[in-house]
Amino acid sequence: MYKLIDSHSIILTQPSKGKKSLPPQTFKQIQHVAQADFTPALLEVDKALWGGFWQGDVIAPGYQLPAQELALLRAIRLDETWPEQTTLSQYVADLRQAMLSSFATIWTGNIAGLECVVFVTPSSKQEGESTVVWYCQLTNYLHAGYRTRSKILLSSSSQPHLSVKNKQQASTQLDRAIQQIRSHQYK
Repeated sequence: MYKLIDSHSIILTQPSKGKKSLPPQTFKQIQHVAQADFTPALLEVDKALWGGFWQGDVIAPGYQLPAQELALLRAIRLDETWPEQTTLSQYVADLRQAMLSSFATIWTGNIAGLECVVFVTPSSKQEGESTVVWYCQLTNYLHAGYRTRSKILLSSSSQPHLSVKNKQQASTQLDRAIQQIRSHQYK
């Protein structure tokens, strides 16, 4: 397992002219992280999704899904940031592509007592949209992946925080990501 860098630091920001390329070891670490699987944890489906259908089942109170499926379901139905017909493999491929993008900003820090790496990549298709992927170094799993239309500000002294535009949606997404990381701690 790799440890990318010290806590609470930004290790890569959007490229600009004349910027040096990443050291080979750091690039290898990013490639390794981008191949991580989602946590196998089963998570309870959000109340806002009850009464809907998923893979032929009716979603009811207490309904649980693997983290990867729940993340996609939320992205499709709650956030409406991926098309309804998106498959799990397409969704994960989109997340991996964002993690490997030369435009990704990568933040590391302690979330819920676990060292995490957060990738934030601006969309090339949708102005003002970013793909955000959360990876936990201790568990070696991805814990969340979503798109947000809020500007995410990364600080070297604290966890990612949000600008005012679309704060409610992004705050909910951030809370979900942290909840998924915390739920894995106690499994």
